[in-house]
Amino acid sequence: MSTMLDHKTVGITDIPRLINLHDQAMNQVTCYLGECGGGKTTQVKAYVNDKSNNIGNFLDLNLQTREVFDMQGTLVQTLDEDGSHVTDWAHCEEFKNIVRLARKGIRSAIFIDEFTNAETVMLGTACRLILDKMAGSLNLVVNGLAPLIIVAGNRPQDNTNYNEVPNNFWDRVAVYELKADSKLTAEYAVAKSWHYVTTSFIRQFPKAVNEGWQPESMKSLTSRGLEKVSDLEKVGIPKDLELSVLQSIMGKYWANEYQAYREVIQDMISLEDVLANPKTCPVPSEERPDVLYTMSNMLAYNMNKDNASQIIQYVSRLDSSWTVMCVSDAVKRDRKLVQQRDVKQFATKNIEVFTDLI
Repeated sequence: MSTMLDHKTVGITDIPRLINLHDQAMNQVTCYLGECGGGKTTQVKAYVNDKSNNIGNFLDLNLQTREVFDMQGTLVQTLDEDGSHVTDWAHCEEFKNIVRLARKGIRSAIFIDEFTNAETVMLGTACRLILDKMAGSLNLVVNGLAPLIIVAGNRPQDNTNYNEVPNNFWDRVAVYELKADSKLTAEYAVAKSWHYVTTSFIRQFPKAVNEGWQPESMKSLTSRGLEKVSDLEKVGIPKDLELSVLQSIMGKYWANEYQAYREVIQDMISLEDVLANPKTCPVPSEERPDVLYTMSNMLAYNMNKDNASQIIQYVSRLDSSWTVMCVSDAVKRDRKLVQQRDVKQFATKNIEVFTDLI
């Protein structure tokens, strides 16, 4: 298995396109392998919940929390037409519902998570579900309508109780290895309105994300952890517990770096001052890229249709790279902003950057 994971990696934001490609072109199951907390589950669920993908029913199966009878049902004695006793499956209600909805033309999606952690018996049952779309003896394909099946798991090197998967399984699915990527993580952070300090930290310290999961460490920095830190930033981290809280989420090394980076806030110009005096308010020195990063992210995070003009006036006094980053981040977070007069004018002047955003 370890020799198989040496091909080109993809990023978490590639997942929706890959699902569409294999599903529409070949009716093929896609499987995503990557480090813990890297965003696999989040991206798959976002795809399924996107109304444009026409998924009417979603079954989320985490193989670490399910039993075999959840997958194929339990064995029961029934009477055949000729009166003889036969053994058949009493199917799980979740799978019966998939069949009922398919008869009405409603497609379901099945997400099989933690696949590589499944024990041998569960793995065999899951493979039958994934490859043959069968739950025990219940065929989930109705009138040619098959459920969309997506699989995710961890890699052998991630120290997550990985269990060997037969090669004939890998031969029948499209398998992708996901690699942690700071740029994609930052883009996701902007789109999901993560706190500006967390977002700018990712951009200032890409290695924090790119070095990935550290199996020898009890705690590694992951995208999931960064999102938790962002949530804490929004509610406030008690000063006396600051380092302890950060270390519990990020691990010792990156928690120390993040705590030091938070001190940048003290050197920032406040949002209130920027909005009150966008033409005369002080701007950070070009010798302080850490402050500029955080300021740009803070202003993008807080930009709305009512204050966009003042913020653009202010950031236009900075080097153009900071201005473009600030305004494009704001538009990525809220696409409706591009309808604001000054934002639209700025985007038009920088159309090469905003082509996909307006």
